[in-house]
Amino acid sequence: MPEGAGSVVQAGPITSQSTAETGLVSCVIIFLNAERYLAEAIESVIAQTYRDWELLLVDDGSTDGGAEIARAYAAAVPGRIRLFRHADGANRGKSVSRNLGLRAARGEFLAMLDADDVWLPAKLEEQVALMRAHPDVGIVTSPVLYWYGWTGRPLDRARDVVSQAGLRPGSAITVYEPPDLIARILLADAWRSETICPYPSCLLLRREVFEACGGFDEDFRDLYDDVVFFAKALLQARALVSNRVWARYRLHPDADVSTSYERAIAAGEWDPHEGSPAERAFLDRVAQHVAASGVRRRRLQYALAFARLRYQAPRLFQALRWVGARKRALAKSVRARIRRGRGFAGVHPGRVRWGDFDRLQPIDDRQGFSRGLAIRDRLIAEFLRRHATCIRGRVAEIGDDVLARRHALGDLDDVEILSHEAVLAEADRKLLGEPHCDCLIVVDAAAYAKDPRRFAEAVHAQLKPGGIALAALPGCSAREAPGQRWSFTAESAREIFAQAFPDGEVEVHTYGNVRLALASLHGLGGADLDANAWAHNDPAYPVLITVAARRR
Repeated sequence: MPEGAGSVVQAGPITSQSTAETGLVSCVIIFLNAERYLAEAIESVIAQTYRDWELLLVDDGSTDGGAEIARAYAAAVPGRIRLFRHADGANRGKSVSRNLGLRAARGEFLAMLDADDVWLPAKLEEQVALMRAHPDVGIVTSPVLYWYGWTGRPLDRARDVVSQAGLRPGSAITVYEPPDLIARILLADAWRSETICPYPSCLLLRREVFEACGGFDEDFRDLYDDVVFFAKALLQARALVSNRVWARYRLHPDADVSTSYERAIAAGEWDPHEGSPAERAFLDRVAQHVAASGVRRRRLQYALAFARLRYQAPRLFQALRWVGARKRALAKSVRARIRRGRGFAGVHPGRVRWGDFDRLQPIDDRQGFSRGLAIRDRLIAEFLRRHATCIRGRVAEIGDDVLARRHALGDLDDVEILSHEAVLAEADRKLLGEPHCDCLIVVDAAAYAKDPRRFAEAVHAQLKPGGIALAALPGCSAREAPGQRWSFTAESAREIFAQAFPDGEVEVHTYGNVRLALASLHGLGGADLDANAWAHNDPAYPVLITVAARRR
């Protein structure tokens, strides 16, 4: 069989109601060990208000129960749902799998859904309507909901935010001529200023766009597989960006990117802030496609040249980023004083230049999650790295186990996940049982407790003698999440935990300074800050307050 060929496990006649006003939409879901989420993704397709669709499921070598789930759906709806797998049953990667499904599609329009994401019910109906209203448009996309709240926990629901998507300010839709959107994506990614690249689960494209650009580049198995395809498509097709949200992009509560990129970060193959071999390969491939397309738009050439400069002239690239990041922040009068060598100790009353901060709303209301690593997440990681040797033995974490597994340097016997509801319940100490933990990681949960003192006592009750609690508490925060009752100072945190650990050791530390506090309040992220902002700590402006409390 040719490269990417596969076998049909279940097929049946397509029962179509296609008309000139509708048009069959072929939806492709590829899956690899997605047993936990696959049924929810499939159900979100079945629940579409637009009824003229077919669903193609592609098994990329699953070893869990995902294949059985897919087979059951294909058998239950044989006229509309088909199941494919690779001829050798192996894991061939995302690009090969998507090509297998999309090349077998029969629809006028093509859509993709990641196996752990879900569509909102009106997704296809509204996107097809836009395609009909704009017949010169080849791609329709939109922002996506970064979906932390799928866990059902209030703390996670509070983190749900809508991504950026390249909409022009005040516009319900924005139409980009080729290749303007890919140029903007390249520049935004190089500056690490915003994330506007489309997500596969948000997309609808015409079949001829897929066929004209030759599908996905199959040597990109995982990282940047979708972005390379988008680059090819956006070089030739008009793209319409809507302000509607049509998909939920499932994220782990302690992650800012998909699981593929999380694995790459852990393996040292990708860095969200610095360069990586995967990004360099992506940029080189885009350059090849641009050259082959014959597109010579100056904006695209500049964007691609600047993005590749990170690897071709790293020092020059960093210098240009350094200058660009400060250009708008420095008022002309301040720059003039620096050039003349005058300097000044402060700013005279009435002469403050507010620049980007001259606003009544935050710069970004997504708490930094779309601007590199969120400020508080980086500070929490720094705190846990300081105490990594204490994360050993039997460890418990409230809400999840990712931080424990990510930062542990000691041997882990077991990692227990404690529910927010149990810990925050009125009878915490009775619900949680006998002391059994060597280490308990608590991030933000104390801010949601009815009584922080009782909460600290419940934490103490969980620890074995010699066990340690690692708690992170909010100081200066961008906004209160639903259900949050408390913010803390170092003094209040010390008093609360000292009372709960009367014979133990309590160490309180603050992280932050006035710049980090201001950046946090404005929803900025790691991409907006330099090394100096992270290096200085000023206890008067704590963004994060941490407690390491050991039980005797």
